[in-house]
Amino acid sequence: MAGSMTLTAGISPALTIGSAEVNTTAGLGVISYRQAGILVSEAGVPASAPVFRGRINAEITSTANTGFAVANPNDSDATVSFFFTDSNGNDSGRGSLTLPAHGQMARFLDQAPFNAPGALSGTFAFSSNVPVSAIALRGLINERSEFLVTTLPIANPDQPATGTVYFPHFADGGGWTTQFVLVNPTDSQISGTFRYMDQAGQAGSSFTYTIDHVYSVARPDASYHSTSRLQHFGQNGRG
Repeated sequence: MAGSMTLTAGISPALTIGSAEVNTTAGLGVISYRQAGILVSEAGVPASAPVFRGRINAEITSTANTGFAVANPNDSDATVSFFFTDSNGNDSGRGSLTLPAHGQMARFLDQAPFNAPGALSGTFAFSSNVPVSAIALRGLINERSEFLVTTLPIANPDQPATGTVYFPHFADGGGWTTQFVLVNPTDSQISGTFRYMDQAGQAGSSFTYTIDHVYSVARPDASYHSTSRLQHFGQNGRG
């Protein structure tokens, strides 16, 4: 029987960070942030099955940052190894961390133990000796110096998507913009076609893309009527 239930963690002036476990097939945690009693940002954290490996888009600028949260649902320690790859295919910042049984850690990528090498536009990859649950967060400081946050999915190299995948919603115009981030989760070059459709099913602009390096990222800005092309990212830089 279909249904749903809502639980609230509670309201406390002291910050508490951790993870949660639930026996279900689908779920969502909604994180809200308030300043002076005013809701500034809200993001949904979907329940996720544990994985051995993962890859996320990683961006660090003067106004944007990427966070990574990982939880160990096992009865033994988890050793999580990680490294960064920039848009030119250069790897750096290799390291590892140990999570105790049922432990959790959440940090921005420019913080210890990750210590990202300065400004970054690329990816962050991790692997673990036991399956772990993970999520990424993208933080942005807006023009009013407010901290906004959204969640980022984890690309699983062990279960790459095949065929066509879909973005069920985008918004363009009236003050709204959409930026798409494409992550290559495989060990070989990928290519394809990106196509916009309106609500009536009519095709808008389309373009082809290629992502050479296993960890390269490409990102088009959404414009249904535009003729823009997705940049090509590879081991030899941008084309």
